[in-house]
Amino acid sequence: MREYIDENWIIPDSSRVLILKLARAAVNSAILELPDPEIPEHPIFAEKTGIFVTIYKSQSLRGCIGYIDTDLSLGRAIVMAAKSAAKRDQRFPALTAEDLPEVSLEISLLSSLLPISPDEIVIGRHGLMVLSGLHRGVLLPQVAKKYGWDRTEFLQQVCLKAGLDRDSWEEGDVDLFAFSANVITE
Repeated sequence: MREYIDENWIIPDSSRVLILKLARAAVNSAILELPDPEIPEHPIFAEKTGIFVTIYKSQSLRGCIGYIDTDLSLGRAIVMAAKSAAKRDQRFPALTAEDLPEVSLEISLLSSLLPISPDEIVIGRHGLMVLSGLHRGVLLPQVAKKYGWDRTEFLQQVCLKAGLDRDSWEEGDVDLFAFSANVITE
């Protein structure tokens, strides 16, 4: 896994293009019920890092699935997350072939998780994961910025995503972790 807040991990444009092409091919294969796309021979796809694939249809969220911590190669994780985001995000109906012209993708490559205290959170830089018993919620760094949330709202929203009371983060019975994301968009 990439080190926490590894801002030195620069992904060349050529690798970004390959990542997006693979994710797009995986979405298409899921929607059109085709075999999984082949993962190109490229060193980026051998990396082991957390990843989320976010799908937008006409700029509205239509799916977001990923892996925080995985032993999968990046190539395999992209294929699995992209297919799941297209067809299995329970918050949305599965995408169809008619949706494809309006679909755009966002790939978030994640750093390692590290414990963080609420006062250390930087909006737009940190993504959050909250754990409490069997409850887990994850929000990517770009989510708080997109919705204009402050630190408190971000913490409340990640608790709600975990199925917890919105103020659970203040009660001390939750574990809070942060990560950064290298975001690649179409």
